[in-house]
Amino acid sequence: MLWTMLFAAVIGLPFYYMLWTPKSPLTTEPIAHKEPFVGSSVKFSESSEILKARRSTLSKIRDQVFSTKDKPESEKFDPIGALVKYSDELETETDVKWICSELEKHGFGNPFQQLEASSQHALQGEWLQFLQEARVGTEEIRSAHDALVFAETKWSGADKFKKGRDAALERLRTEDRRRIEASGSQTITPSGFGNTEIWVVKKLTVYIQPDAGIAPYTHMVSLITKDAIIGAVIEIIIEIPQSANPTIEIRNGTYSGTLLDTVSGSSGSKTHQKSSYHFNGTAWVKSLQASPTLPPKDSPAVSAKPPFAGPAPAPKRLTIREKSAEEILVNLKGITPSYRFREKVEQLYLGRWTREPGWQATVRALPSKLSGRSWFCSLQEVGSGTHVMAVTVQDVSMLRPGDSVTVSGRISDVSILEDVSLEDAVLSGDTVPLP
Repeated sequence: MLWTMLFAAVIGLPFYYMLWTPKSPLTTEPIAHKEPFVGSSVKFSESSEILKARRSTLSKIRDQVFSTKDKPESEKFDPIGALVKYSDELETETDVKWICSELEKHGFGNPFQQLEASSQHALQGEWLQFLQEARVGTEEIRSAHDALVFAETKWSGADKFKKGRDAALERLRTEDRRRIEASGSQTITPSGFGNTEIWVVKKLTVYIQPDAGIAPYTHMVSLITKDAIIGAVIEIIIEIPQSANPTIEIRNGTYSGTLLDTVSGSSGSKTHQKSSYHFNGTAWVKSLQASPTLPPKDSPAVSAKPPFAGPAPAPKRLTIREKSAEEILVNLKGITPSYRFREKVEQLYLGRWTREPGWQATVRALPSKLSGRSWFCSLQEVGSGTHVMAVTVQDVSMLRPGDSVTVSGRISDVSILEDVSLEDAVLSGDTVPLP
């Protein structure tokens, strides 16, 4: 009897297990007991937190731009400057693209638009890296111009940026040269952040009529130096509607060149400015426009000439105290932002003469004949390697790269990119005839 009961238990146990173990209706395999799935909720929570962080950064950037738009130029922030300021809050390239897309959607423009367009997309895929490098740089990035200069000089991809910039400029020159060299006048209507390049050969009048905009923006107008003849003139008439959003910058050569003029709109009235610029053989400079003072209508007419008191004394030539181009750049080193640099150049150096006997230099490239009797010569200062550009009426056609010369003249420009330009220059050396 005992053996019969044991046999029944062994035979029946599997059958009992099959009856009481849940199975799939389509298989004899037991159904696995799964834990509740929480992956989707975790991902949703993470994406929600990322979006919240992005919106917080976007608001800070917007507030930074709007809170400084009515302040002095030194305290204003462009969208790219504000983006650099808060770039520590961005962790991925996707974060940066999302912020830029939202800024563009709300009328601020894409902060990287000009950088990319000017360099044939040299920064593509490296926006976050650019921002991180700019954030820890030695100079604060506030404006679009600051960002462009940083990209050309201090960014780790500067060589790639400059190569793309040169290619983009050559393309513009090929495509648009005929249109923008047309005689007479033309009208430019900026509607946001960007750069308009103007090629002038002889004479041109340009009307700049920016859109009021829905957010602050800076539009740069670059006066291209290539192919311009000495004495070329451009007259620029800026007409800004009643709005504090637009700022127009006039620059020499490129968007990162020397700042010639800044005109900002006003929320209280329309803005109108008329200025003239001329090409001195190496750079565009603002023409000094004297405002003659007319005598009142009821003032008595002067009928007799004053007695002759002899020839007027010759005006004393203003001379700088620095003995070399390198000393000039050393004294200007570290002055920021760029408009402060320009102010110091105008106050201390522009229009002043170099000290005798001049600067020792070597010829960098073959001289170029300009219009009339003028020649352009590219030099390199001995010892420092500073680039010196000289315009002279001397016949310097015998100069060749590597020749040693002494150069003196009147300073026409000192660039933030560390070169010095001289006009009315005098060169002396074994292969240069005396003036």
